[in-house]
Amino acid sequence: MGSGADVIAADTSNLGAVAQFFKTIAERYKKIDALFVNAGIAKFAPLAQSSPEFFDEQFNVNVRGAYFTVQHAVPLISDGGAMLFTASMVTSAAEPMSSVYAATKAALRSFGRIHV
Repeated sequence: MGSGADVIAADTSNLGAVAQFFKTIAERYKKIDALFVNAGIAKFAPLAQSSPEFFDEQFNVNVRGAYFTVQHAVPLISDGGAMLFTASMVTSAAEPMSSVYAATKAALRSFGRIHV
């Protein structure tokens, strides 16, 4: 990283950490020109072996975390600013054992298309 870089880490599955992250951003910089929503996890299992914990872990990071990250970011986005989401090719092509992961990425892709 260059000498002007500032790294502020936050776990998107921890909504308190997300809130603190954006509080820090607002205090230091006031506005955001661009937000890249890239956090995500990918785990694969057959449908019959998917547990509620397996499901919740991926939805908490890939969907819930992204959703509330955007909620906190919107008031800080500069006029003309942008948000970019990382989805996956599984939203349009079936992959074995990817039912939960594909569902999270489809939700994220759909959410990314709305105008906030």
